[in-house]
Amino acid sequence: MSRTNLHGQLLDVEIIDTTVEGKGVAKYDEKVFFVNNAIPGDKLKIKIISKKRRYFEAQNQEIIEASTNRQKPFCKHFGLCGGCKWQHMNYSAQLVFKEKQVYDQLERIGKLSIQKKHPILGCQTIQFYRNKLDFTFSIHSRFLNENDIKKPALGFHIPGRFDKVLNIEECFFQPEPSNKIRNLVRELALKEQMPFYDMKKHEGFLRNLILRNNRNGEFMIILSVAYEQTEWIKLIQQ
Repeated sequence: MSRTNLHGQLLDVEIIDTTVEGKGVAKYDEKVFFVNNAIPGDKLKIKIISKKRRYFEAQNQEIIEASTNRQKPFCKHFGLCGGCKWQHMNYSAQLVFKEKQVYDQLERIGKLSIQKKHPILGCQTIQFYRNKLDFTFSIHSRFLNENDIKKPALGFHIPGRFDKVLNIEECFFQPEPSNKIRNLVRELALKEQMPFYDMKKHEGFLRNLILRNNRNGEFMIILSVAYEQTEWIKLIQQ
């Protein structure tokens, strides 16, 4: 396999490891490939999309044989959203590979000698465990429904894009009424024609919505705006 004809080429590979960013790792003809939407044990047909200094980036084109640890993601935004990386891998397997990555960072990269290794203690719940979320308003949006592509978004940044935001309809990070609050704020902002922020031009009114909660179910709502507009602020407070 020469270096001049790799871009766009299709290969059949088996995923043997993961990166800290949650991508699958495959090897072919002494070359290393980082693959999106791939977990160890998957046998895939991949498409090479770019070359980096020490590895190639590739896309998962087809699952030839799924890993026994692969599962259906519970969030409809998975894959586009940058919030969760491993929803397609069962939690027990996640702990194994996360533990492996921790010791790899300490021993191989940090050159530390670990005499006694302790296993990761898993969480009792894998949903609704966060007590703070930071959502971004943006006119540069991405929606699950392509017909909504021109509407402003309130959600999370798409991986690799500082300016483009995926509109979030339902998130499993934070307990309710987190989703209800976020969706209500967006609906009100659209109804009252409040300008969502443009991160390219540095224009707009609404910038960020931060939600904090405690174990008593109490929520703090923090709205970040670009300038003072008393009328709009009062509407949101109501």
